[in-house]
Amino acid sequence: MAVRVDEEVVIPRRQWYQLIDIFTRIDELLEVLVKEVDYTNRLLSRLVGIPPPPPTIPTPVIEVPPVTTVEVALNNRYKVFNLDLSIPRKDEPLGIRDLGVVANCATVVRMDSPAYWRRNDPRTGDLEELRLGYEVYGFRIEELYITNEAGEGYLTIVIEWRE
Repeated sequence: MAVRVDEEVVIPRRQWYQLIDIFTRIDELLEVLVKEVDYTNRLLSRLVGIPPPPPTIPTPVIEVPPVTTVEVALNNRYKVFNLDLSIPRKDEPLGIRDLGVVANCATVVRMDSPAYWRRNDPRTGDLEELRLGYEVYGFRIEELYITNEAGEGYLTIVIEWRE
């Protein structure tokens, strides 16, 4: 059955409800059809042995706030100290005070023989046994006092501070 309309069609008011009912029913039937097609596809997948696709979980969108700086960025500075471990030392200052700075990080990057340091005061600070990669970070380091017996090789310490 074919219907051809070449000009404007006027639908009486009493028939609008019938058209709305028909369109609503068509919409419901299409929904049922889509569900049946989906079910049929899942059954076919099981028969063929294809695993069903994983369920899609919507990923939440996280909005990152813009980064704002509140203070002026400070420059990092560093100095490398190389000490000959064949010379014995007893609480000998490394030389940080001579630079006129206060370090906030000290790292041992080379150590060929046993060595120790004390932080800030050679009389009251604890003697810390050093090892390769030993790092003190986030403390005020006014001076490091090195202690070692005569050995061989070098001790290399990198200190960092901010201006």
